[in-house]
Amino acid sequence: AAQGGSQLIGGKVTVENLGEIDVTRIARDRINKRRSSGGSDEGFDRMGKTPPAHQSKQGNIAKRSVLDKRCMQKLPARVAQALSAARANPTNERQQARLKSASDSTA
Repeated sequence: AAQGGSQLIGGKVTVENLGEIDVTRIARDRINKRRSSGGSDEGFDRMGKTPPAHQSKQGNIAKRSVLDKRCMQKLPARVAQALSAARANPTNERQQARLKSASDSTA
């Protein structure tokens, strides 16, 4: 007995070529039909679906900037200065020391 497989005993197997399905042509025809019937394809992606809400939102960089300023003002002065310094210099002291020693050894 075969384990995990199938068996065919006797009988006749025939293979028929059924051709191809041109899904691209079908999709193009569907889009053209929608456009010709006066339907708007605005807000639809290539697959004919509306994008998810998180993808359709516009960027809110200005709002983030205002919120960031407000939060920075509410921080204690020492913490706000440390955060500003960290943002101004993307490397920390340990990274700076490593980079300095690497540049000293190459010179």
